[in-house]
Amino acid sequence: MWYTRGMKIYANELERIVETKIKPNLKAIYNMRIKGLKDRHIAQFLGISLHQFLQALESEPILKDAYNDATLILSSELRNVVISRALGTDNKLDKDGMPIGPDANLALRVLEKIDPEFSKQKEEVKVVVSVEDVIHELNEKRRLEIEKKEELIKKNEEKGLDII
Repeated sequence: MWYTRGMKIYANELERIVETKIKPNLKAIYNMRIKGLKDRHIAQFLGISLHQFLQALESEPILKDAYNDATLILSSELRNVVISRALGTDNKLDKDGMPIGPDANLALRVLEKIDPEFSKQKEEVKVVVSVEDVIHELNEKRRLEIEKKEELIKKNEEKGLDII
């Protein structure tokens, strides 16, 4: 019988659940999470409620570590599948047996998530730049690069390193 006060499980009951249901099944929990099973399915496998599983997940460091590691692996595998489909390297075939090429729409959505240059949130800002501004900026960059180079050469010479 589970004793709960509101939505909180008594500490000793949670401890019993962790010791008898979770720790002996850590490997199974890890494997279930890697396969993408939802928390409710994991809880059902353990014979506990979803709430009890989530509370144990929140309070038990060994469970949290195993769960988070498995989630990272799952996310990585899913990311690889999505990127392969976006690039058309997943060997997917159409109904006639012909290879399906890259998915441009999916590729754009992936780029929007991983590359800031493709982010939809990026606001377009128009900047008026004169030729003089560009020349001044290039000269400034060149001056800084020369200073860095000279500083690096001087530092290496002090260390006894010769530039070839």
